Amino acid sequence: MRENSYESLYAAVGDLRQYQQTIVESGHVYLHPQYLEREDHEMITEEELQGVKVGLLVQQLLLEAGVSVQTMLFVDDLHGNRGNEAETEIKRQDVLAHFNSIGFSPDQVVYEQALMTSAAHLYGRLVQKGVIKSGDRYLPEQYGSIQLYTEVDKLPTCALIDAALYLKKMGPARDRATITVLPDHYLKQQDQVRYILGAVGESSLAVAVLYVAENGEPSKYDSWKNKAQ
Repeated sequence: MRENSYESLYAAVGDLRQYQQTIVESGHVYLHPQYLEREDHEMITEEELQGVKVGLLVQQLLLEAGVSVQTMLFVDDLHGNRGNEAETEIKRQDVLAHFNSIGFSPDQVVYEQALMTSAAHLYGRLVQKGVIKSGDRYLPEQYGSIQLYTEVDKLPTCALIDAALYLKKMGPARDRATITVLPDHYLKQQDQVRYILGAVGESSLAVAVLYVAENGEPSKYDSWKNKAQ
């Protein structure tokens, strides 16, 4: 893992230059109950805005290197929002409008609710491979005892949903690359995602994760493909 401000950014871009197509995901936002109570001027948090700014910089550097780039926004509209679909849909549109107003118009917008089937399919692969038994909510200890489904509402966890998203990004041929820009407190969660994918034999994906510090500057860079080699 590379650390130290913009060195991590340039390391990430350097590794991704070899791929013809890269998906840049940034600005991960939540439509949790506390989000639904925000005023218009609080539509996007400072943390989310910082991620967008770094993501746009990554996009610019990759385009200058001749890489085809697609931008993506990943929205958590699942956890904490069951039974509030009408208000959630309004806020979905508010988020997009607000991002557009600050110059971020993602090519793709992916919602967690739309990935529930993909998460269930990934869970099925874990069962087929004998990693878990049907009904298990956690990976075994050798894979970090990572939770796959929540206890109360039986929803796929963020880690399982995110793992399903990475497979969607890679495509059936696994011939794409992706870089995800996240606050650095997501480091543990991303390790959980990597363990889930590794359990189904998907440990060598061309995934880069660029972490952003509280001051808004890139702080760490993680290459999953390099870890698998």
